Amino acid sequence: MVSIPVADPQDNSHCGFSLGAHVAGYAGRGVQNKGFKIGRILGMLKISGLDPASPLFRQLLATSLVSLNSGDAHYVDVIHSDGARHWSEGLGLFEAIGHSDYFPNGGLDQPGCEHKKNAVLVSHLEGTMNSSVVCNHIRAWKLFYESLKMSKREDGCKFFAFHCPGGLKSFKLGTCFPQRCVENSPDGSCGMMGYGSEESKARGALYLVTRDTAPYCGHQMRALVVLSEKTLKMKGNLQLNITSDDDVTSFNFYSENEDEISGGLELRALGAAKFSSVDPEVNKVLSVTLRF
Repeated sequence: MVSIPVADPQDNSHCGFSLGAHVAGYAGRGVQNKGFKIGRILGMLKISGLDPASPLFRQLLATSLVSLNSGDAHYVDVIHSDGARHWSEGLGLFEAIGHSDYFPNGGLDQPGCEHKKNAVLVSHLEGTMNSSVVCNHIRAWKLFYESLKMSKREDGCKFFAFHCPGGLKSFKLGTCFPQRCVENSPDGSCGMMGYGSEESKARGALYLVTRDTAPYCGHQMRALVVLSEKTLKMKGNLQLNITSDDDVTSFNFYSENEDEISGGLELRALGAAKFSSVDPEVNKVLSVTLRF
C-alpha cells in the first residue's frame, strides 16, 4: 500500500495494489470507526484500488469489513485489469465495488499479455508467480503510474473511459463507443481513469481500450466493417490493422455469436492508436489491412 503525504489534509489519499487495495479499505474503515475527520469529511478522502485481490475475497464481497468497497472513503475508484468471473481465472476482482470502476480492455485480459487459463490454479501448482501469470494483474498499477506521469504534462494523454449499458458484451461488440469524450465532462458521460479520476463526475462501471505496450494510453477509435451479403457463414474472426509510419493499431471484431460471421453483418471494434500517430497533420500516409 502506498500513502501519498500532502500538505492539505483534505487532499489525503491512499492507493493500494492487489491485497494492498483491501488493506487500504480496512484502514479507511478504521479511520471512520475512530471518528477521525479529514477537514469536514469523516474518514479518508480517496482510495484507489488497483486490481483488488480476488482469491478468498470473492466469497467475502458481502462482508464490508473485509473487502474494499465504496463505503471506505469519500471517493473510491478501482481499476480492474485481471478480473475473475471464476475463482481460478484471474487474480483480481471483476465485480464493481467502488464509486467508479474502470475496466480497461474489458477488465479480464490485457493486450500484450499471454492468456493464462486458470491463472490462479497454475500459480499454485507451479509454486511461482512468473511474469506471464501476473501480466494482467500488474497492468493495473502500470496504468495508474502512467496516468500519474501524464498528469504532469499539459499535453499528456488521458485515459478517457465511457459507460457501456450492456456491460462487457457491448464493449466487445463496440456498440457503446461515445462520439466524443472531454476531460471532466459536465454530464458525467465520460470518466478519466487513474490519477485525478475524482475530478470527473462519471460514476459506475466505465470501459476503455489501451495499447499493448507502454505508453498504454492512446487515441481510442472505433472501426466498422460491413460484410457483403454474399459472405458465407463461417467460423473465425476479423482483424483490422491500421499502420502509420511508427505504429500499428489493431481492431479485433466479434459478432453476437463470438467467432461466427455471415453475410450482411455490420461489425464494430475498438482500438487505441499511439498518441498523435493517426493525426492527419502529422502522418498523412496510412495503410489498412483486413485479415480473417
